[in-house]
Amino acid sequence: MFEYLQNGLWIIEAISVGAMFSFTYFLALKKRWAWFLYLVFCVGMLIVFTQKESWITVMNQFATMFLAIRNIIIWDWSDEKRKRALLTDYAIIPWFVSSVIIFWPGTVINAWWEVLMWVFIITKQVSWGRKSRGGWWILIGQHIFATGFNIVSGTFVLLIRPVVEISLAIYGLRKWK
Repeated sequence: MFEYLQNGLWIIEAISVGAMFSFTYFLALKKRWAWFLYLVFCVGMLIVFTQKESWITVMNQFATMFLAIRNIIIWDWSDEKRKRALLTDYAIIPWFVSSVIIFWPGTVINAWWEVLMWVFIITKQVSWGRKSRGGWWILIGQHIFATGFNIVSGTFVLLIRPVVEISLAIYGLRKWK
């Protein structure tokens, strides 16, 4: 634990977690600019998991950054125009499968944890990009699962996320009725 506090990654994790909480809250209010906060979170996690050599997570962080940038651009478009842009969701499938094929053998963390975590994360992001309430349910499931993932990966600051994020998910479900 003391080694964890000495390397400075915990500061990046803490900033990232704060950005994620803010993102989730403002997304519940359907604010387009909330996706900028998600980008802050993604960059922080990119740094943290690069240091932890969790390459599946690093590669898929780029996919979620793509989804965030895409959602910033299309969030307020008309339904018809947005539906066409959402076809880019399908580009994430080969990206995700490639990350698993390329990095599975060298994963430091149990690869199953990472793969299943990314199924939650990418599905949630795609759902929110489509402005579907299902993303909030996926967020609840993700954080039930994430508790185990964060213990295994040693990302201890992230352990505070499940309680806050599940509360925010319930708030989001109510706001997106």
